[in-house]
Amino acid sequence: MLKNYIRIALRNIQKHKGYSAINISGLAIGMACCLLILVYVRHELSYDQFHEKSERIVRVSMDTGEQRPIAVTPSMVAPTLNQISPEVEEWVRLYEPTRYSPAIITSGQNKFQEDHFMYADSSFFKVFSFEFIAGNPETALDDPRSLILPQSTARKLFGSANPMGETVNARISNTDIDFEVTGVIKDVPTNSHFDFDYLASLNTIQRWSQLDDSNIRAANFYTYLLLNNESSIPLIENTTATFIANNLPEERIVSA
Repeated sequence: MLKNYIRIALRNIQKHKGYSAINISGLAIGMACCLLILVYVRHELSYDQFHEKSERIVRVSMDTGEQRPIAVTPSMVAPTLNQISPEVEEWVRLYEPTRYSPAIITSGQNKFQEDHFMYADSSFFKVFSFEFIAGNPETALDDPRSLILPQSTARKLFGSANPMGETVNARISNTDIDFEVTGVIKDVPTNSHFDFDYLASLNTIQRWSQLDDSNIRAANFYTYLLLNNESSIPLIENTTATFIANNLPEERIVSA
C-alpha cells in the first residue's frame, strides 16, 4: 500500500513539475525558517545559563521613572545591600569607562582603540563562571592594575607569546595606566550579556570619584548579587525597596 502511494506521488510530481516544484520549495523554505527560529530561540534562552550559579545571580537595576529601569547604580549599593541583607552571599560591581570614550591600548609597538574595557571587583570570578587558560581565578583581580584578557585579545596583543606578567598600557579618560596581565580566559561566549575584551581590577580606581561610596547619586556601576538561594529573590527585593525609600525616595532599585 505504501509503495502505491509513493508511486502515485512520484507520477503526480512528474506530471505537474512546475506546481510540484513550487510546493516542495515552499515546504523546504518553511522548514528551514522553522529550524532557524528554533536555533535562535534556543540561543536566546541559553543566555548566561553557562554560569554554574546562574539561578542565584541577580542584577540590580534602578527605576528612575522613565520607560524602563537603567542597568547602573551607585557604587555603594552592592556593599550596603551585603551589609543589611543576610540573603547576599557575594556581590560584584563592574564599571565600563569605554561607555563614554574608547580606550587606547598599547602593547609594545602595537596600539589599538578599544570599546570594551571594564573594571570588576575581585569577587567577579566567585560569582560568574569563565574558564581560565592561565592564572588563578581566586586571586587574578586582587591587586590594583591586574588585567584579565580573553584568549583572542591576548593573541592580538602578544601573538603566540605567553602574555602572563606582561605589561599593557591603557589610556582611559586622558589617564595612562600600566596593567599587568594576571590571567587569560577563554573568549566570552556569544550567549553572554557580557561583552568585554579587557577586564581590570576595580581596585585600580579605588581613589577615583567613580568609586566614592559616599556619593549616592553617581550611578555608574553594574551591580550583581549572588544570593544564598533562588527563593531569596523576593526578600532581597523587599530589602532594596526599604533601603532606597530611606535614601533616595524619588527613585527605586529593583532586582532583575
